[in-house]
Amino acid sequence: MVERCNLVCAEMVLSAIFRDGEKRQEVKQILKRAKESGVGRQFMKDARKSLGVKSENVGGTYWWVWPDDKDPDEVNREKSEELMRNERIRD
Repeated sequence: MVERCNLVCAEMVLSAIFRDGEKRQEVKQILKRAKESGVGRQFMKDARKSLGVKSENVGGTYWWVWPDDKDPDEVNREKSEELMRNERIRD
């Protein structure tokens, strides 16, 4: 249960980063922002995979690209609701 909550938190952080409007974000900056939010690197990688965010290397710089078929605002809302449901179950 705790691991699932950590993954949901990472998915929330990742979707929040992409809410800024940019469909492509530099991985180094994403992981820096995640660390500032208290989310570890491995959970961010797992979140990327579970949300269908693609990774690409352009000229030696790695980027994560948000999928066209998902709205980061909607994903963030859904993950927030899921986290709240899980928290109520734990209480």
